[in-house]
Amino acid sequence: MNTTILRKSVLGIAGLAFAGGLAAGPLNHHTTT
Repeated sequence: MNTTILRKSVLGIAGLAFAGGLAAGPLNHHTTT
């Protein structure tokens, strides 16, 4: 089992989710008025 690939995929998914949350937060806050 290659833990490097697993770690990269987990970090990638977490990074995408974190960036998506940061991007969607202010946008939702501005558009939902």
